[in-house]
Amino acid sequence: MSRLVCEKKGDVMGFYDIHTHILPGIDDGSENMDMTIEMLKKQVSEGVTDIIATSHYDTHHNLQDYDRIKALTEQVREEAAKISENLTIYTGAEILYSRSIKQHIKEGKIHSLADTDYFLVEFYPNQGYSDIEEALNEIIMLGKIPVIAHLERYQAFFGRIDRVREVVKMGAYVQINTSSFIGGFFDKRVKFLKKLLQEDLIHFVGSDCHDVNSRAPMMEKAYNFLVKTAGKRQAERIVYDNPRKLTEGEYI
Repeated sequence: MSRLVCEKKGDVMGFYDIHTHILPGIDDGSENMDMTIEMLKKQVSEGVTDIIATSHYDTHHNLQDYDRIKALTEQVREEAAKISENLTIYTGAEILYSRSIKQHIKEGKIHSLADTDYFLVEFYPNQGYSDIEEALNEIIMLGKIPVIAHLERYQAFFGRIDRVREVVKMGAYVQINTSSFIGGFFDKRVKFLKKLLQEDLIHFVGSDCHDVNSRAPMMEKAYNFLVKTAGKRQAERIVYDNPRKLTEGEYI
């Protein structure tokens, strides 16, 4: 099991997973509470201590009820406490951007990440860059902080570090899926992620886990990749320091 050791305090720290589909029976992630429990156990076995439950929020297909999400998250918290006293579960959502999302955020219909001003936002893989830029700006103008979910999936950004720099300069943050770090030497996506790491343009990793098999957490493998590629200090910033600040509502 991987563990992070804080050099200043000598404290044992755990990974933060800010992108998961662990709530039971609400989207294409966990099918029931039994599966959720297995997913939580898998996370703990890989050294995860803090998890944000980010069920899909889509105004066309997954218009989740705010109170239902809150109630389900509380149920999962109760199960998590039975597994480990160090396991913390937060509310959240993975928001598929549409024109109406701005109003939904203003009306408080969508859970932010850990009840902060951070919002996890996803786009269609072929979404145009100008549309993404406009959407991020709309969220920022509301006084909120957008976190781009699995940026490596979008054609508009792949191989375009200049565009990643631009949206980060605007005030957005970047989340990469753990599975995207797992590739061969000639994997173009891995090469692109290495370049983003070199320019400190990756702020968070998330498992985007939906189960314990085909879409499992893989937090440990991702952390090992980050250490090997960018060094221990930068790896710790991505899996611990930055997400801790996020959950506490601080700027990064």
